[in-house]
Amino acid sequence: MRLALALASNVVAQHFNGWPYLHYRLKCVLTSNLIFMTALTPDALLIRNPDLIATDMDGDTVMMSIERGTYFGIGGVGSRLWVLLAQPISMAQLTQTICSEYEVDAATCQADIAKFTQELLKNGLVSLA
Repeated sequence: MRLALALASNVVAQHFNGWPYLHYRLKCVLTSNLIFMTALTPDALLIRNPDLIATDMDGDTVMMSIERGTYFGIGGVGSRLWVLLAQPISMAQLTQTICSEYEVDAATCQADIAKFTQELLKNGLVSLA
């Protein structure tokens, strides 16, 4: 199985090429231009934001932050990562799980998950545990 990866926002569309194995979408209404970057080590523990209301819609995960008045949607492998982030989990564990479930090499998977989790962190959907 070969999946394509794309990231899109309903405010600013960005397309990342060269990520051949994973597929996810992140849609959000951005309320600030705050850029959040954290170097995530393999041992870094992440957990999703418990203040979000989330539900599954035909395999995609749709979330809403009542506090910020924003909504988010994640599909494909991103939805699987969202399920894994229900409990504190390390970057290494995320990579290992996705590599065991999809046809992707560890280096590519690790890089893709790092980019995806940076977007989640930037938008306040997850935090360091």
